[in-house]
Amino acid sequence: MPTLAPIKCGLFQFNIVDYHAVLGVPIGASSDLVRKRYLKVTRLLFPDIRHLNKQEDNDLADQLLSKLVNPAYENLFKNQSACSEHLLVLQQIGTRVAQQGKLRLKSKKAQELAQAGEKGNLDSIYQKYLNSIINQQYQDLDKALQKIALLSEFNLVYLMLKNGEVAAQKKVSVQPKTPESSEPKPREAPSSKETQEQVSPEEKMAKMVEPYLRRGKQFIDKQDYTKAIMELREALKLNSQNSQAHTLLGLAYVKQNQLGMAKIHINKALQIDPKNEMALEGKQVLEKLLKQGQGTDGGKKANGNRGLLGGLFGKKKK
Repeated sequence: MPTLAPIKCGLFQFNIVDYHAVLGVPIGASSDLVRKRYLKVTRLLFPDIRHLNKQEDNDLADQLLSKLVNPAYENLFKNQSACSEHLLVLQQIGTRVAQQGKLRLKSKKAQELAQAGEKGNLDSIYQKYLNSIINQQYQDLDKALQKIALLSEFNLVYLMLKNGEVAAQKKVSVQPKTPESSEPKPREAPSSKETQEQVSPEEKMAKMVEPYLRRGKQFIDKQDYTKAIMELREALKLNSQNSQAHTLLGLAYVKQNQLGMAKIHINKALQIDPKNEMALEGKQVLEKLLKQGQGTDGGKKANGNRGLLGGLFGKKKK
């Protein structure tokens, strides 16, 4: 059975799967549109429905369906918390690329979209470019990955222009061929004194992560958990082994009643630092909520977790 080649452009270059490109739906598509598009795609790929003559095509259809299309449907339609988190990540990428002020694209069509989107109605132009591709996306299976890659470049352009609004005076430089590095950059540059001092790699990383942790705590204090999650996820992109970032992210997820996500991050925090007092207390709180059946990643609201979590969020953090 063939193995799908990795896609290395568009949003895929940031080490994520572009579920919207896989299904051929616009960023922020409604659940109804996602479902309709999924049904249309599966008519071409599903074993009992498709009409393919070659065994190679049947094998490729199986791979596309199981490894890309079904997971995309799961994350954009069935699991709404996963969909919300995926959209947050996409917004972060769009904002970061816009702040850098440059966008490197492989396809000529994506470059054209970037130029046209700066001058006209972005949403309508973006939709027009998508429509030019999606109707033929899975007609020729040998070119399906190329079409997904192109759609992902469209999505990257749209996110960059939409989230950054291309700061009126700042022209976006569109450069083909070379993929943009996915390495996130800190928002606060170190002082000249710090750059002159010799510091260890661990200390440098801590200085880079600290602003995100600080902002995450501030948003938690303001009960703006969505923005807190965004900041803390950025911290983990810089250092995935930061126990404090995992702890705070886990507690923010508890406040949003996403207990499955909370459990993942609190357990990860304790795996990194078994003596993390806040993570230990957070785990106890989480276990109580899970026993009570409060909160699900499907979006049901938990009742009464304010009292259980009040102490954790009310403590002064060093």
